[in-house]
Amino acid sequence: MLNNRPNKSLNPPNPLFQRGNNTLIPFNKGNGSISPFSKIFKGRFFKNKIRKPNIYAGLCNRRGILQYAPTKLHEYLIFSNFSFKKPTPENFSKRGKGDLETNLKSKRQICSVNGIKRFTCIVLVIITVFITGCEKRVKKSQFHFGTITDITAIVKTSADQKAVDLAFDTMKDIDDRMSVYNNNSEVSQINRLAGRSTVKVSNDTLNVTEKALYYSKTSDGMFDITVGPLMDIWGFRNGKNRIPSDVEISKALSLIDYKKVKIDRSGSTVELTSTGMKMDVGAIAVGYAVDKAVNVLKDNGVNKALVNGGGEIYALGSPPGKDAWRIGIQHPRRSNTLLGTIELKDMAVSTSGDYENYFEVNGKRYCHIMNPKTGKPVEGIMSVTVVANTTTEADALSTVLFIMDAKDGMKLAERLDNVECIIVTGSNEKDMKVLVSSGLKDKVQFNN
Repeated sequence: MLNNRPNKSLNPPNPLFQRGNNTLIPFNKGNGSISPFSKIFKGRFFKNKIRKPNIYAGLCNRRGILQYAPTKLHEYLIFSNFSFKKPTPENFSKRGKGDLETNLKSKRQICSVNGIKRFTCIVLVIITVFITGCEKRVKKSQFHFGTITDITAIVKTSADQKAVDLAFDTMKDIDDRMSVYNNNSEVSQINRLAGRSTVKVSNDTLNVTEKALYYSKTSDGMFDITVGPLMDIWGFRNGKNRIPSDVEISKALSLIDYKKVKIDRSGSTVELTSTGMKMDVGAIAVGYAVDKAVNVLKDNGVNKALVNGGGEIYALGSPPGKDAWRIGIQHPRRSNTLLGTIELKDMAVSTSGDYENYFEVNGKRYCHIMNPKTGKPVEGIMSVTVVANTTTEADALSTVLFIMDAKDGMKLAERLDNVECIIVTGSNEKDMKVLVSSGLKDKVQFNN
């Protein structure tokens, strides 16, 4: 019997959901605990169309990373309820762009707390203000890459605040060009013309494709952006999860080969050389977008910020009065618990996990991260967290190490400069083991 991830009961205090009201609710900060609203916003309502959704109330978490920075400030959530029709590839781009408050203003509706449907969402407009001298802490959220992205920045002038908007514009542009759910994106055009023609693309798409091929070579093909056919047959693209036949898997595997991705820098083109091939740069493009957004902030004079692509995070500088930004790492089997915390300054972190997007058959879990050698979902790894100099590298390597054998993955991380990792092995909490690279052993605070 095929069972999607079970829906747990959603029981936040009913007074918060009075028709037509916005309600200000303080949420927990910095102590590892999650507000009672976390169960509402875990991405299950978007599961079929969101790449890696785990978002907690007030603490954006798409790939298992809970972002919070303990301060003395008061933080609030504005809750507005709305619902929309089941997303499809055709309407996804219409639904998933732009500023949340503006884009979804007309969709506010009330929904029953216990009867909330899979594709019902709660808009969170997060407003945080922290004033130290002439500095102000601002936080803004938008919907890109199929999830909530947010930027927390320490600003001094209105020009600094505009830099945050410019950073979001950069992320949106990259999403528009590289999303497999946008039929007009450059990646979608490459896929449609596979085996027939080259496609002229932007410099960003060229850069991301080149970096993806680099990690494919580094990992001996464990990281492969041509994994699209496998995602299709396992139902992770259309939400109709199923176990494909051996014949289907064999056919899909024949279309997976990163060496058949051809790049022409002089002509700014990308080509898939065989019909039926499909590339998907989702495992690296978000990290690349975060790095680009960070560069925009720095170019405009903002040197203290936390840019969160929905789990791929870059910690720029440090918040006022602190030596670093504190990042929480999700426990892979306890949804409301942190595995541990780490403090980062001018570094990036990304986590991949088997709890982000999966389905179960007869009690066995099948996650969305595919082994391009076997054609099947990876087993035996619960999560991988990577700390690196850039978010692009952390994003790609968290997937690479997830697919590799744990011991081989740890050896690779130890061999690479300025790369550290945490690998959680096993299939359940009873057989769970945590492996930590040498450079992180004294820097991660694990919870008991």
